[in-house]
Amino acid sequence: MNSISSIYLKNNKILTEKIIKKCMLIRLVEERLLQAFSEGELYGTIHTCIGQELIGVMACQFINQTDTIFSNHRCHGHFLSFTNDVEGLISEIYGKKTGVCSGIGGSQHLYKNNFYSNGIQGGFMPVAAGLAYSFKENNKIAIIFIGDGTLGEGILYETYNIIALLKLPLLIILENNLYAQSTHQKETLSGDILKRAQAFNIYADKSDIWNWNSLYKKMEFMINYVRHYRSPAFLEVSCYRLKAHSKGDDDRDENEINFYKKKDPVKIIMDQIFHKLQKKSIISLIKERIENAIYKAKKDVYANYKIYQYKNYNIFNNYQNLYVHCKKNKRISTLLNNTLHNLMKENSNIILLGEDIKDPYGGAFKITKGLSSKFPDRVINTPISEAAIVGFSCGMSLSGLLPIVEIMFGDFITLAFDQILNHASKLKYMYNYNVSTPIIIRTPMGGGRGYGPTHSQTLEKHFLGIPGIRIFAINNLFNPEILYKSILKNNQELSIIIENKILYTKNLLSFPLKGYFYKFKDYPQPTIMMLPKSNLIDITLITYGGLVDIIVEIIEELFEEHDLIAQLICPIQIYPCQLSEFSNLIKKSSLIVLIEEGQGFANFSSEMLSQLIENDKFKNCNFLRCSSEPSPIPASIYLEDKMLPNKTNILRNILEIYNEKKNVNSKI
Repeated sequence: MNSISSIYLKNNKILTEKIIKKCMLIRLVEERLLQAFSEGELYGTIHTCIGQELIGVMACQFINQTDTIFSNHRCHGHFLSFTNDVEGLISEIYGKKTGVCSGIGGSQHLYKNNFYSNGIQGGFMPVAAGLAYSFKENNKIAIIFIGDGTLGEGILYETYNIIALLKLPLLIILENNLYAQSTHQKETLSGDILKRAQAFNIYADKSDIWNWNSLYKKMEFMINYVRHYRSPAFLEVSCYRLKAHSKGDDDRDENEINFYKKKDPVKIIMDQIFHKLQKKSIISLIKERIENAIYKAKKDVYANYKIYQYKNYNIFNNYQNLYVHCKKNKRISTLLNNTLHNLMKENSNIILLGEDIKDPYGGAFKITKGLSSKFPDRVINTPISEAAIVGFSCGMSLSGLLPIVEIMFGDFITLAFDQILNHASKLKYMYNYNVSTPIIIRTPMGGGRGYGPTHSQTLEKHFLGIPGIRIFAINNLFNPEILYKSILKNNQELSIIIENKILYTKNLLSFPLKGYFYKFKDYPQPTIMMLPKSNLIDITLITYGGLVDIIVEIIEELFEEHDLIAQLICPIQIYPCQLSEFSNLIKKSSLIVLIEEGQGFANFSSEMLSQLIENDKFKNCNFLRCSSEPSPIPASIYLEDKMLPNKTNILRNILEIYNEKKNVNSKI
């Protein structure tokens, strides 16, 4: 030990004992878990922090239980430092009901009392930033632990930019153990680590675990800095992992490992402050606690298996006369703008964020016009960082805020795919329903405006089937305010709302066609139907979103020009979505047509068609799917019109298959 640390130890023996005992607890827990894996008692994987324990333990000396910690796949040390819940951790890793997440999260995905961990490198960075945003007006802070492997992730730098711009109380602690799994950072890292943070005007410093007195003082200073100045900071802590990346995949040089074992600060400090009998007693007591926890975990039961549970939304419950609530001759874009104004006036927890959404611009399609002037502290112009925006909103939602995110073009939502798939959609279930993420992402989809291959796509199909998400598509048969109000009232998970670009320019269809009536259904998902008063039905048309306007015109022409009676079924919630409740209605027709603007392979229509085909009621029905041609969308208006489903080609396809069916039947 160096002289500075020796002096410090001499003057702070009680504190030193407390810190080192917690380090030993972490180490012995992880060593016992490795043993359990080697003996075949455990499944999956485990990432130990043996050798790095001091970092999390020291950080937790200076934080409050009202502060929040975010961690990563190597999270046990941070978790035990903050919660001291050995029993909950071990039961979780054994997959039992008494685990902190009832065995759903396992080793990498832990939650308890303001502690969160996830296994995606850097994925929690914007989430931690979003939660820190909610701490701006109080004395709380957030801390996130990352590894040096995370330095390769772009989301890290997107978040650096946001936390520096907004001056958020977030401390980033980088545990630099030289390796990203088994690859040394000399192969993956260029430049200076501190300068990366400093480039964003984030206060940054470094320390290491071998000068532990200095580390303790630096940790205290950095946490106090963030708390006092309500600004971000970055601390790089050099360390070394003494065990494999995971259970046994260690290809590092043995001489190098042995070199660092001799420098192991936990062992050195333990030997310095405790004599042999004391060490034996301390270790014995810790091991007894661990063995008791394992014994209990083995006897505990597994949690009951359960699929993700969605609460039913009663969107239309108070709106059975829907057209009474429609504003005649009002464009959808105007109604959406009015909706956001009304919602923000009614609920001060709503925060609007996105690119270019403030005045005077008011968003690419002017849906947010006027909002920043009326609610200047609750509308945030963000950098062009879709992943960070969505992650940020996820963190906001964990604090009880209600973020509404605008993704400028639906095409850009793919840039946020990881935050949607591995964070916002999973946290509620992964943490055994102990948290909720009531986020709304609204985005314009679709072509028809000549914006070309990267600004005209309909991409919602890529998010269908992800548990923990609801996907809605507005249309012009109802006032969208009804949908938004219902989501905000009931929301417990991420909702993605698709707003078709062409639909923005349309007016509400306040009344159904002559001879038709609207029917509204909330179960199994919110759905609007336009049904004929006649019981004789030739064709059922199933569609959603911006195509509804065209389909209504097609229904009118089918009747007036071809003597065919068609009905419309239009789900507003397109995921999750079940057609089973509509089977008696659909089976009245001999031709069922499913139409959507996106690509035809593995889309909404193919899933709905599969549901119908699996039902014996429809074995004698004919089916038709209409969708875009399998090609990127051209900018040319002429070519785009040829490619996308429109009134002409949809009607032509319907008549071709209907007449073909009619001719076949006449020959029988």
